[in-house]
Amino acid sequence: MSKTTLIQYNCGHSNGKASRALFDSLEVPIVIALQEPAYNKLSRSTYCPAKYQLAYDAKPETRVCFMIRRDVGESQWSRKQFGPYVATLTLRLAEETISIINVYNPRRRGPQILTWSKIAQALSEARGEILLLGDFNTNHPNWGGIGTVYDQEAEHLLLATARESLNLLTAVGEPTWRRNAQESVIDLTFATQKLYDRTIFCGPIEEWALTKDHIPIKIEMEVKPAEPQVTSRRFALQKLNIEKLNRLVNSSGWEDNENPLHTLQQEIQKALLECCPRARPSPRARANWSPRASELLAGARRARRRYTAWHQEEDNREAKHLSNQLQQEMRRNSRNNWRRVVAEITKETNSGRGQWRLSRWSRRKAGESHADPHLPALRENENSPETLNNQ
Repeated sequence: MSKTTLIQYNCGHSNGKASRALFDSLEVPIVIALQEPAYNKLSRSTYCPAKYQLAYDAKPETRVCFMIRRDVGESQWSRKQFGPYVATLTLRLAEETISIINVYNPRRRGPQILTWSKIAQALSEARGEILLLGDFNTNHPNWGGIGTVYDQEAEHLLLATARESLNLLTAVGEPTWRRNAQESVIDLTFATQKLYDRTIFCGPIEEWALTKDHIPIKIEMEVKPAEPQVTSRRFALQKLNIEKLNRLVNSSGWEDNENPLHTLQQEIQKALLECCPRARPSPRARANWSPRASELLAGARRARRRYTAWHQEEDNREAKHLSNQLQQEMRRNSRNNWRRVVAEITKETNSGRGQWRLSRWSRRKAGESHADPHLPALRENENSPETLNNQ
């Protein structure tokens, strides 16, 4: 059975800056569940790498969002927001439907975690198997290990998830947050029994942590993903098997049909699907990447690992310096590529179409806040509630 991979990460408002290189390097995870994304006032959204599609309630106070790989069809997922701190992504895979509940719980002392009422609402509306994950900002020996002082709200969280038949996937005592000599386990993952039994790995990946704070968590499950949607309609004609194409078309008997020309076109289309693959860009092609960016990323990761192991201040300064250089390199590459695109569009001086295309884009799309690609649910009026069956 194929594997499904997900990433859970509190980036601390750095997905467009210090951690951007990590997001641009990800290709395998089907979903990235993000906490504390950085809201950009100019774009009125947050940074999302080109290989992923953003599912985000674009507001400054929103603390959770999802990034879904682009080969996952828009009909295979949907998002529902439960306030700024909780969101649910319903993901329809080949054999399962999974509801991923993404949580950011602000630090607060009390009888229960601040966001529990919204989490309970999301759990009641979840479909299929459930994966509850996020930054809960609370400590307990059941996930922090022996010697951890438990919080009152952590005890409530443990009992409440048990009532919902959710099992803890987070490894006991394995830090998910580290700053200097301090460390703790506050990024948690819970799953229903079926997903718990199919989980291959759930744990932090130290080498992905480019900032001194939360550590990205990788989750792998033995769940078959859905078939990727066709992202290109063009055929890679240089890879065409001409002999097989001629054989299939000649044996189809198109010339005996009442409408031979139309039949011939249909038979060629059918044969192309068998004899020629679709054209697709390289998954490693990134316009804002360069060989120097690769060197800077590798150096920053090496310095980060040395600092984590030995806590030498010079390693910390080197990691920061290389990370800053990496950001500058990627910004420079992105700026140059954008200028190149604008120059290519405006070259069409004979007809003026290039300028009109750029002008139309700036009027219709530039500066608009991000929105999911789905049509909104039908309503009788603005005050009527949304319905699942659009009635």
